[in-house]
Amino acid sequence: MLKYSEYVDFFKTACEKHIEILHTPSNKHFERIVLDYDPMMGSSPQIRAFISGKKRELKSPIVLLISYVARYSDERNDAQTKQMAGGIVVLKPSAAGDFDGEEAVFDDCERIAAELMGYTDEKLVLPDRLEWTGVVNERMHDVEGYSGVRFDFTIVVPAYNEIAYKPSQFGE
Repeated sequence: MLKYSEYVDFFKTACEKHIEILHTPSNKHFERIVLDYDPMMGSSPQIRAFISGKKRELKSPIVLLISYVARYSDERNDAQTKQMAGGIVVLKPSAAGDFDGEEAVFDDCERIAAELMGYTDEKLVLPDRLEWTGVVNERMHDVEGYSGVRFDFTIVVPAYNEIAYKPSQFGE
């Protein structure tokens, strides 16, 4: 089972180790964000508002870890799984109207995000398996003077006895 705190710690460690990020408490690049999905507006306004409030303390490249939404399933031959839909956003400064410069920022942010995903694929060790499904890459434009990419992904892990009746927890 992958707990939320482990999910956050893992991506934070990846940002501490990545040679272009080197996140530390005094050199902040990494933050976590919880997004509510609005079918009409999407999540971009929430990301803009978050960056607006944090841009003085966050350094470029900014990496936002999107909190995951978990879905439990036993579709796989009665083996319960936890399917965690989460994501990362990587942003760098970009000048308004400089479309060539913005393309370079998109390319750079996409490379960094892909490297973070590759690190995760290689280093996230779980008892049974880690399965990626549905990695989606989206461009983000003019986010409070930043542009970059958002990678949405699903991590599938075993969920043995995660949702189970435990008599000891009910005093019966």
